[in-house]
Amino acid sequence: MALNERWPGTSSALDVPNDRSRWTGTGTFGADYGGPPATFVETVKRIGGSTSGNYVSNSPASGQSSVNRTYGVTVGLERKGNAVRVGIMNADISSAATIEGWSIYATNSAATSIPTGPEVAATVNGVPISPATPLVIPAATAGPSGNVADRISTAVWTDWMPISMLDRVDGGAGFLLHVRVFSSGGLPRVLLPSTFTTTYPTGWLAAAGGREYSTWYGTGDLTHTPAWAGATTTSRQFVAPPLIVQVRGTTPILNIAQGFDSQAQGFHAAPAAWTDPTGVEYYGSILAAQKSRIGGPLFSAANLGSDGMQGSSGHLNLRRWIDFLGLKAILFQVWSGNSGYAQIERDKALALETIAYAQARGCIPILMSAYPRGDSTPTGTTAEQLLIDLNAWIAQQGVDFVNVYAALGNGASPARLQAAYDSGDGLHRSIAGQDLEGAAVLAKVQEVALRLGIAA
Repeated sequence: MALNERWPGTSSALDVPNDRSRWTGTGTFGADYGGPPATFVETVKRIGGSTSGNYVSNSPASGQSSVNRTYGVTVGLERKGNAVRVGIMNADISSAATIEGWSIYATNSAATSIPTGPEVAATVNGVPISPATPLVIPAATAGPSGNVADRISTAVWTDWMPISMLDRVDGGAGFLLHVRVFSSGGLPRVLLPSTFTTTYPTGWLAAAGGREYSTWYGTGDLTHTPAWAGATTTSRQFVAPPLIVQVRGTTPILNIAQGFDSQAQGFHAAPAAWTDPTGVEYYGSILAAQKSRIGGPLFSAANLGSDGMQGSSGHLNLRRWIDFLGLKAILFQVWSGNSGYAQIERDKALALETIAYAQARGCIPILMSAYPRGDSTPTGTTAEQLLIDLNAWIAQQGVDFVNVYAALGNGASPARLQAAYDSGDGLHRSIAGQDLEGAAVLAKVQEVALRLGIAA
């Protein structure tokens, strides 16, 4: 299959190139997305999983549907880039979304929603996004299972745009970009808490290896100026807008991601180290690996996990993300527990296709082991043996493999997650469990980076 051919049987998922005639999602999956990729691209993707809780809405929970609305995010990056592009995804299978304004700013402090750098107005195919020329993001498509949580997202990029990133004045590490999205129509968003905030939260300081991650939500007739956070804005903390930020530059960095179901998505709670104790986000092993990095090659940490994702849709989404994000390596499961034990063989066959797909595009597949599962109880050691056999099969495929089954298990038969590594449901890992897996992920990612010539 040529790179610009659409993956068969999946409609328009992630195949929305920067051509305004194809914003309906009917175009082929292009490889350019606004320009050739740089040698080194860093990706920051801070949504709560690739589809989880994602829906389109044109008003906050209080119901002000007649006013324009804005949300934004400040993300921290490890190195100073010279160009930026921003993506937004839509996993709502019922509704398209509309963007009427999209701006990026360099900023020097994570403590404020008012950026310090000049506005870079986003363009798509050279055309500025505005109320007169809005960007429509098509609705997602249902996955093969038909389950609501098992979806194939659509996503679009802005063009690559030059940017001058600023040195920090707040004592933080790395560099900050501040992204604002504006519309009077529907925008994708995820999981709004019920409480309003009076300050601009700066979470993720510890959880993301020094990368700040802050979000806000506002209503009102907001304009494209750095000082837009005025009296007409009601700030509201929420989990995240479904935004993806990429910068490119000359500093070597490995552009990597992890997917595909809730096992990759991570623990749905705020570690105590977060500066905002009420914040709720997903803490996965790829973020744990980044947090633990002291020296060694730089790498991105894009979380592509989504609760409810099955292998049938998970592998399709993985292949789209490989192309859409221009990944050089990707960590992923072979089988999802959401698929059920009866689908292990099917998911193995899909994984072989994903491995071949990644390798054909110069992306290194890194397979993750199955995990000890509390739902082995009905069939006891029989179900456990299926997982042990699956891990043995993975080890025989001749590709990179991270196996933490024994390390996480309690040594019983059937094995269970050790109590210290159990989030409480017997299936998903706690913060400590994510940290344990993160150490193994870190070792493997740095090994792959060095193999690709990305030095410390």
